[in-house]
Amino acid sequence: MVVCTKDPSNVKHILKTRFNNYHKERTVIEAFSDLFGKALFLSDGAEWKSQRQILQHYFDPKEFHAYISIVEEELSSRLVPFLSNAEKTASTIDLQDILRRFTFDSVCQIGFGFDPKYLLPSVPPTPFADTYKTATKLSILRKKKERLLAREDLEDKDVLARILRRAKGEQVDDTFLIHTAVNFIMGGHDAMCPALTWFFWLVSSNQNVEKEIVREIREKDGRLSDMVYMHTSIYESLRLFPPFPADSKEAVDDNVWPDGAKV
Repeated sequence: MVVCTKDPSNVKHILKTRFNNYHKERTVIEAFSDLFGKALFLSDGAEWKSQRQILQHYFDPKEFHAYISIVEEELSSRLVPFLSNAEKTASTIDLQDILRRFTFDSVCQIGFGFDPKYLLPSVPPTPFADTYKTATKLSILRKKKERLLAREDLEDKDVLARILRRAKGEQVDDTFLIHTAVNFIMGGHDAMCPALTWFFWLVSSNQNVEKEIVREIREKDGRLSDMVYMHTSIYESLRLFPPFPADSKEAVDDNVWPDGAKV
């Protein structure tokens, strides 16, 4: 039996109150286990909690602030010039593809310290189009681990390097690192790209909103922390078009939801 709900109290019950009673759907695990392994996206229970605690530390606001410069550099040196050139030459572009390249570059630099350079004026082949090249780039995981085991000073500031430094002295499985990398790419890239695409589509469809956002940017001189209207617009876009609009779970034991539904 399949039961669907969008009631906030039911969602909280499943994802928080009775979290241990709801596991990821078996068909989903079977379909994606080769790609994601037993990393965060497909794990449950104690295993999920352990991995979340490891990664959560690196997404603390104070820690994550260190990655802002990477995104700013990607914006100023690639995305903005690319869009400006398209405007000057009156070129037609696929904005979703451009944002996909932008988020992929950003996620790879934040996560692993390497730049795939997919957002360039030449518009090279899209991510994962060449399996061999992708596998070669993922070999950076093993290289970082080898440097650590050789007692080299691993000062890289990407998430992977920090995980390896924290695990120094412990056995870190290559397969786990690769699955964690794929989870990180998919989680970051597949969340940011559709979120940005829908946001720009909504703004372009509502001229009054666009004017208000431009006015606020100029008034606040680009200070994001002061842009109340911008933040509200982003949250509303995420509410209307969430990057992950559905989540499937299986109940381990019989349960009753807050709205009275029995599962």
